Amino acid sequence: QHLPLLIADRKVVSDMELLREDDRQPRRNVSEDSLHRQGNARAGDAAKTEAGVAGFQHVLMEAGAASEGSLARAETAMADARKRWGDPAKLDGSLGFWATTAAGDLALAQVPVPAALTPYPRGAELAQSGAAGLSPRDSLLARQRVVRALLRADRSDDALALAKPLVQDEARLLGEDHADTLQARTFVAQALMQQYRNEPA
Repeated sequence: QHLPLLIADRKVVSDMELLREDDRQPRRNVSEDSLHRQGNARAGDAAKTEAGVAGFQHVLMEAGAASEGSLARAETAMADARKRWGDPAKLDGSLGFWATTAAGDLALAQVPVPAALTPYPRGAELAQSGAAGLSPRDSLLARQRVVRALLRADRSDDALALAKPLVQDEARLLGEDHADTLQARTFVAQALMQQYRNEPA
């Protein structure tokens, strides 16, 4: 007489297990879909950053070129880059680094007064924060750009204060005879010459 109950109990337990298994299936699907979407979003962000970096590096190339019409091409490229990826001052990470570097180089190419003093320090800050994809040398070069802009602005005291530790860091990381170290030493000499020239007679 207990056999039917036992069979019935087993059926109930079996049905409940099936229900629980069915209940887990949609949750697993939802979780997998969510992870898939997150992976796609990260891949999309990486592609956007890569395209943006290439766009702002194109501005850098044109701004530094000495060929006829290069400045106009750099200005056009910067306008397009701003439209597609935003204001360099508001971008972060490696994209922000290259954007502010491009904005600084373009500013120095456009006017004698270094408007580059605004974007360059932000680029140096982003580089020193360890933004993805940037090397220690990128950080050193960003600091060099700040010093160069300060020299262009005839701010020899500020330039010297930044150039001296820059020489030490570049010599330690790159070597005493590396071109970047020698360039930083040149900046120190230029700052000292400006100070001497600016001393009252």
